[in-house]
Amino acid sequence: MANHVKQFPANKDGYTPASIEYDGREQWLGIRRSFIGGSEAAILLNKSQWGSQYSLHMEKTGGAPSDFTDSTRMQWGRRLEYSIRDGIAEDLGYDDSSCLYAESTYLYKEGEAKMGSTPDAVFTHASDKVLEALGHVEGPGVFEIKNVDGLIHNQKWTDDEPPLQYIIQLQHYMAVMGYEWGVLGALVGGNQPYVYFYRAHADTQLAIETSCVSFWNDIAAGKTPPVDNSTATESTIKRMHPRAVVDEVDLTADNELPLICASYKIAKAEEKEIGEKIRGLRSKIMAKVGDAAQARCEGFVLKYPSRDVEAYMVKPRTQRTLTIKELVNG
Repeated sequence: MANHVKQFPANKDGYTPASIEYDGREQWLGIRRSFIGGSEAAILLNKSQWGSQYSLHMEKTGGAPSDFTDSTRMQWGRRLEYSIRDGIAEDLGYDDSSCLYAESTYLYKEGEAKMGSTPDAVFTHASDKVLEALGHVEGPGVFEIKNVDGLIHNQKWTDDEPPLQYIIQLQHYMAVMGYEWGVLGALVGGNQPYVYFYRAHADTQLAIETSCVSFWNDIAAGKTPPVDNSTATESTIKRMHPRAVVDEVDLTADNELPLICASYKIAKAEEKEIGEKIRGLRSKIMAKVGDAAQARCEGFVLKYPSRDVEAYMVKPRTQRTLTIKELVNG
């Protein structure tokens, strides 16, 4: 349903972001390295579940190979997002003349922040449902789409809000586009739509822009973020050094490394002890609950249900998962 355009409409003041046309994935990856995209803004604000400032620095400077892999899952995700986009747009009162998308175009805001944007779509105006949710807003709005697994939605999409990193992404796009409102639409579990409406938030956009400027200034100064304890940083370092190419390196002059090694050994011993303690406590709880799917004691509800694993997936079996919920008021 959405209509393909070469350029998105200007904001209510006549502003349009700069743009770069690209041909294919490799060109897009090259352009992307020179800007901070919407999905990366949350990393700079330390609000991302998946990235770290170290991993982002290495990606932008070429210190680590890109981990963007176009898997079958990602390909089907994009295909489904087109349908999600069109379906939610229709629910909000838009047709192909008012829901627009632009492929092979990278948008960016000129200036030292180097903020880039590839929004899923743009609404040409605020429909009645947008106005009902946001009140009076003018001009076009950003439309971002998410295809969400039901389990992830239950775990991460809490308090009737998307994860903060998606809200930051939408604010980043609004800042690049110069739009004063945006919509984030999600299809959960393949059949349940959720729609969230947001006005541009000046303080958030200023924080994004400031952090982008600081990030690029650090790169210019040759300053690398410290190695942190995130999964993203560990994954980046593994990609940077996928295999040994020399027999040995002499690090005897490194005064910090012995302390790190000693701390690592202590942490590993503690990890083993904690793992054994958790396993023992879990076994005691399961033994007391026994054949019951749920139990209740002072201050806690214990759930230990059974579920049958489908025979076509693996060997037929029954599986149980223990969860423990603490009651606030006993």
